[in-house]
Amino acid sequence: MIIGIWSVNHTASNQASLENTIKPAAVIFEIPKVSEKPLIEEEIVLEETEEAVVPEDNQVEPELEEEIVIEEESKEDLPIAEVNIIDKLVNWGHHVPAGSRVIDTVIIHSCYDALGDEPYSIDGILAEFKIYKVAPHYLIGRDGAIYRLVIDQNIAWHAGVSEMPDGRTSVNKFSLGIELINLKTNTPTEAQYIALVELVEFLKGEYEIKHILGHDQIAPERKTDPWNFDWERFNKMME
Repeated sequence: MIIGIWSVNHTASNQASLENTIKPAAVIFEIPKVSEKPLIEEEIVLEETEEAVVPEDNQVEPELEEEIVIEEESKEDLPIAEVNIIDKLVNWGHHVPAGSRVIDTVIIHSCYDALGDEPYSIDGILAEFKIYKVAPHYLIGRDGAIYRLVIDQNIAWHAGVSEMPDGRTSVNKFSLGIELINLKTNTPTEAQYIALVELVEFLKGEYEIKHILGHDQIAPERKTDPWNFDWERFNKMME
């Protein structure tokens, strides 16, 4: 048990008038007994995450981000993220077909701005596409941002002279092209893999996509992209 003294502070002008009316009084506080049973503290572990850093200097290669691992038993419970697509439609590198087209193929490419000082520059890459009169349907930046350059129903000029494993040619007519921004000397970022998976999943919900191939798989004699693309990792993320 603790005995405390309660008092009131007043200004000098009021103190004299209150001396005869307010007297200090003893107040008794009771402290409840504390159980002797020790508390069990639950340890909370916070996982650290790192943001992908996009290098501004083309001489500095981006660091490889640590892969995010999702346990199989909880993967199905994750909500499907809504794909955020930024429209940046171009007026070259495509044409409008006479009628609707059947889309069953996705072709993955790699690109960078080879003419400017910043190889990852979106505007620089678009300027280069314009020079060569080509365009994909989608472009994914190093930070995972998805840009739509050509609407799906238009035929984009991205595949060139090519042939599918099933023997079909004129691949542009039935495919969608997706460009990943990266150099021949580095790899796509974690953010790009995540964005690509989200975009392809979205497109599979819109069309009956049967084939997902790299540019080098349909034009092996003249193309080597997507550069350093990890197909095993991509396919695992698509499961």
